[in-house]
Amino acid sequence: MSSPPSGSRANGAAPWPNECLEAILAPWTGAGPVTYQGRLIHFEDVSNIATHQRPHPPIWVGGASSAAFRRAARFGDAWHPILRSLDWVKETGLPGLHQAAQQAHRRVPTFCPRIRLDVRDESHAGGRLAGSGSVEQVHADLQELERLGAEHVILDWNAGDLAATQDHERGWAMLRLLAEQVVDLPRAVVR
Repeated sequence: MSSPPSGSRANGAAPWPNECLEAILAPWTGAGPVTYQGRLIHFEDVSNIATHQRPHPPIWVGGASSAAFRRAARFGDAWHPILRSLDWVKETGLPGLHQAAQQAHRRVPTFCPRIRLDVRDESHAGGRLAGSGSVEQVHADLQELERLGAEHVILDWNAGDLAATQDHERGWAMLRLLAEQVVDLPRAVVR
């Protein structure tokens, strides 16, 4: 697979993400030997890949731009943004995704966001990121994501501080706290 040339843009968007997804899907969806000829990626007579998941493993597409919404609608089984603001998701993200799916005449991908988990003893005042603050605030964030239709929420304790990310004890403690107080694991719902 070729790497994208720097600055390569077509119609204002980098062409390589779509092409990479097309190339990944080709062996999963083709019958017999598969050939793919893109601008950046080329292969010939590659064996198709039979997968246990039908029609193929789910494709999660991230991003928070109009191009990402179109890409998720075209290729994605799920939209997987890294969330900062729940207001942005409600006002821009989900409406943009729905509009892109409608324009592509495709079903709306499942909403499966990632939040930067940072549970603290004290509440955070305004301007906080989704997933940060007291356990009560994170609980409210997860309830809102559930209400917005999130099928899965990835809890990532990488909040941008590498040293804190390496503190696995704290990360596991945050997950344990949520499992004990916030998430009903057997039913896979927020309490």
